[in-house]
Amino acid sequence: MKNIKITILTAFIFLFSIQIKAADIKLAVLKYGTVNWELNVIKEHKLDEKYNLNIDVTYLTNKNASAIALMSNAVDMIVTDWVWVSRQRDKGKDFSLIPYSTAAGAIMVPRNSTIKTIEDLKNSQIGIAGGSIDKSWILIRAYTMKVYGYDLAKYIEPAYAAPPLINGMVLKGELDGALNYWNYTARLKALSFRKIISVEDILPEIGIGKSLPLIGYVFSQKWAKNNNEAIEGFIAASNEAREILKNNDDEWEDSNNVKVVTDLNRNAIYMSRSPIPSTNHEELRGERLLQVCIMPFYWHFMKKFNDLTPTPLEQAESIEMIRAIQHGYKVRMVETPYFSMGVDTPDDLLVAQEKMLADSVWPLYKSKGEYII
Repeated sequence: MKNIKITILTAFIFLFSIQIKAADIKLAVLKYGTVNWELNVIKEHKLDEKYNLNIDVTYLTNKNASAIALMSNAVDMIVTDWVWVSRQRDKGKDFSLIPYSTAAGAIMVPRNSTIKTIEDLKNSQIGIAGGSIDKSWILIRAYTMKVYGYDLAKYIEPAYAAPPLINGMVLKGELDGALNYWNYTARLKALSFRKIISVEDILPEIGIGKSLPLIGYVFSQKWAKNNNEAIEGFIAASNEAREILKNNDDEWEDSNNVKVVTDLNRNAIYMSRSPIPSTNHEELRGERLLQVCIMPFYWHFMKKFNDLTPTPLEQAESIEMIRAIQHGYKVRMVETPYFSMGVDTPDDLLVAQEKMLADSVWPLYKSKGEYII
């Protein structure tokens, strides 16, 4: 009799649990936005399941598209900046913002650039991520108008493009500088680019505190009132994901970038998808080098390389050149001011497609037959 009662009770609990429906959230984010780290952590650590959420993410290419998606009710929430929210609230919209990040961009130039100050930016071509309404660009313009008496936009040639494309162009010397999202700015800094001005530096000058959250999740108050469980669960998942990112460096590392350390003669010692040298003693770490995918071979060594047995470290890192290093051959690394890219991710493919369409040689390939782009 006891067994029957237990069975009935268990069945009742099961039936009750399956009736709890996950709260739906339609979220639109930029394809290159840093928020994707947080969303990946939410998914990888199953925080959406923990807080009973069904987050449907749509990836868009620019801020205008995300704004249109929110205002047309195509999505419930977007990630954008408080400048846009403030403008919309002035127009009577009921949008609210949950702070996500205080980070913002900076104008970076190559180490050997003749540009030293804001005044030197005149007549230069600067790549700007986020378009003409990018928050960092708007704030820098406000700063130059207040401090220098002119709108910087009237004195430079802006080039609006996707963040990875801007970095690629400035590394190749096709742009004089870049105003990019902070994670792409950090990559330029690691390559010895110099900061001319950052949003963080100018905020006090235009009457805004340094700790102001510039970016956040934005939604209508009406939607939030009708979906209270969804918004509370999302805030909890977001906060927990942020704590994970704050306390775990591994969550930040991009394994698509191959790092390399060399001897004093620039021969490769080791390559890895993990951070090398060690991230300990950052002040002593020195230069950081990336392997940028151009690998010329002598023909006789190409044949020999093909016969070499794959090595355990090559397989562990998924980097073929480690095979040559482990078999005792020298791999010479040559420093270059130019930027090459691999096509390893959907983001890489998008950039490659843009560059192919802009390439003067592409029509020659196009005329040879079928192609996909």
